[in-house]
Amino acid sequence: MNFQLGEKDRIFLSGYFGRDVFSFDGDVFDFNFDWGNATGTLRWNHVFSSRLFSNTTLTFSDYQYNIGNEVTGFSSNLGSNIQDINGKADFYYALNNQHQFRFGAQLTGHAFTVGKLRAGSDDGLVSFSAGKDYRSLEWGAYWWDDWNLSDRFALQAGFRWSGFQTSGNAYQALEPRISSRFVLTDNLSLKASYAHMVQYLHLVANAGVALPTDVWYPSTAEVQPQRSDQVAIGLAWFLGNGWSAELETYYKQLDRQLEFVDGAQIFVNDELEKEFAIGRGRAYGLELGLEKKTGKLTGWIGYTLARVIREDFAPLDPSRSFAQVGQFAPIYDRRHDLSVVLFWEISKRWAASATFVYGSGDLRWLPVGRLTFQDVAGTELKTVVPVFQDRNNFRLPDYHRLDAGLIWKFFPKWGESDLTLSLVNAYDRRNVFFIYLDPVFENEDQIGGIQIPQGIKAKQVSLFPVLPAITWNFKF
Repeated sequence: MNFQLGEKDRIFLSGYFGRDVFSFDGDVFDFNFDWGNATGTLRWNHVFSSRLFSNTTLTFSDYQYNIGNEVTGFSSNLGSNIQDINGKADFYYALNNQHQFRFGAQLTGHAFTVGKLRAGSDDGLVSFSAGKDYRSLEWGAYWWDDWNLSDRFALQAGFRWSGFQTSGNAYQALEPRISSRFVLTDNLSLKASYAHMVQYLHLVANAGVALPTDVWYPSTAEVQPQRSDQVAIGLAWFLGNGWSAELETYYKQLDRQLEFVDGAQIFVNDELEKEFAIGRGRAYGLELGLEKKTGKLTGWIGYTLARVIREDFAPLDPSRSFAQVGQFAPIYDRRHDLSVVLFWEISKRWAASATFVYGSGDLRWLPVGRLTFQDVAGTELKTVVPVFQDRNNFRLPDYHRLDAGLIWKFFPKWGESDLTLSLVNAYDRRNVFFIYLDPVFENEDQIGGIQIPQGIKAKQVSLFPVLPAITWNFKF
């Protein structure tokens, strides 16, 4: 909702709530999984003069996910959440048509719950809980200068001073950035940029099978903030008739990256830092873009060829192991990424849209075999141990999907309105949500009363076949 308080003041209020709920009943295990976010934003826009205006924004968000499991006589609930309250003030000042400044500051309070567990028996005789709460404060202030030095050369430069405090530990950093654009010809321009960035929140991903559970973790005395330095250079062409194309390449150096140690216990662990290993990495790639902005048919095509490498990891806890030797890729290393977006304005009242996305599958760390240990007589099965080799050795099937929509616009007296009939995953691609390993039994062989599987089979769980949807948008 937007409110105009006067010639110089406007208030903008928006909110969102969403929750995804998923249930799985399998031969080996079953569970319930839900995740989502609740957010609210209040923004005040104030015009001081024809050269200066500001936006003051207050936001709130509450993201959480929970995994529930019930077996006969026993139930458990496992989850994490992040709650943020953020206030910021942004100022925009135009010295003239060729020279503008932006500056401002922000303050964010974070509340983390990491690895929360509640479990117990139905009769109440057995119950326990685990997990840890963190409170942290993050702040930042910035200055940004956008200057067209001539008709052919533009320069943008600035810096950000940032800081983070949690559990009595404080960090601060200066983050400079600079970018430039040089017009080579009327239709061709060259651009380049450099940025030094610091990130105080860490995303640590589980590389194993089953649910894709990620952990957000704040910087502490032992887990220092991540740092990166990125350079990029690119070319932009204006091809005429509304067509433009871009080519850009980048290289990023990454420090203080986090991974889980071998055999990490992610949940039900009040000392999660002992499960971390710290290392470094680098990322580089090539991006191509083609866009059409005018005419009845508009849209764009974007393609990225990228690689991410991690190396030199060592556990925070010397008693733990990180057996990987040499380089490896994190699970979100996506080699190929393609997007195609088209919009066709058929008439004043009718339009059609289509979106196609393609990406290389995520990586997972799967065992290449298993060792079975028996007693000396061979009559009792002691244990079965999976054999792991290099990290993230298996790539899931590629992800691709087509979404299509037909839009009908109509114009009531009170405003504008449209109805959209769409198909999500129009050709019924069964993309992988997660995989799990299922033992295969072909006969009645047993050792010590335990049936012996003849092999292990990987099974995938997919979400969302063809999904029709109808959307009503309206303005008043």
